[in-house]
Amino acid sequence: MKKIAVILGPTGVGKTKTAVTLAKQINGEIISADSMQIYKGLDIGTAKVTEIEKNGIPHHMIDIKNFNENYNVWQFVNDAKRLIDEIIERKNTPIIVGGTNLYISALTENYDFGKSEIPADAYKPKNDYEFHLFALNLPREKLYERLNSRVDEMIKDGLEEEVFKLRKEGLTAEMQAGRSIGYKELLEYFDGNCTREYAIDKIKQHNRNFAKRQMTWLRSMKNLTWLDALTRDENIQAIYDKIK
Repeated sequence: MKKIAVILGPTGVGKTKTAVTLAKQINGEIISADSMQIYKGLDIGTAKVTEIEKNGIPHHMIDIKNFNENYNVWQFVNDAKRLIDEIIERKNTPIIVGGTNLYISALTENYDFGKSEIPADAYKPKNDYEFHLFALNLPREKLYERLNSRVDEMIKDGLEEEVFKLRKEGLTAEMQAGRSIGYKELLEYFDGNCTREYAIDKIKQHNRNFAKRQMTWLRSMKNLTWLDALTRDENIQAIYDKIK
């Protein structure tokens, strides 16, 4: 069985940097499991990996949909399995990096979506993947502090301008993409339903709430190895030892 590293953790914990560092060591290619980074144009608010941050590592499942399109979990599973096979054929190692825990669980636990939803020639369970799941963790106070600071940085980097531009192009809070944290709150502000300060405070609050929900889900997952997000070198070695 082909061993595959899956790097999990709450938003803002440092999954991308860990994954890129690991990929450099094992000829890895990264598959994003983030339900909002799939959307073109949603860059700052989703903390989408930049070309500099990629450091030459191939990244997949980013910018694959327009903001007015929907995308669901079984589509992700089909796409991810296809990419895993393609990466393995290239003699490289797939590394899955998640933000959306439902995507990860569906992929690694072979969710059954019901025959009526799956084309006859698509999506059959694979038996030749050996997933190794790792979750980065930080003390809650430190994580919340990091998340609040990250929102301030996003505002400084132009999140308001990004959302305003997308709104002019047709993004609404009713769309799947428009429900992303950072976008729905600022759309409410631009629609005149709240103040700017209120919207920014809500972004911070919703990020903290989201991180809490992610941690609750992760604690319920089986066969998960927890890693201290502050010890990146040790984490890379621990993951490497498991999958090589």
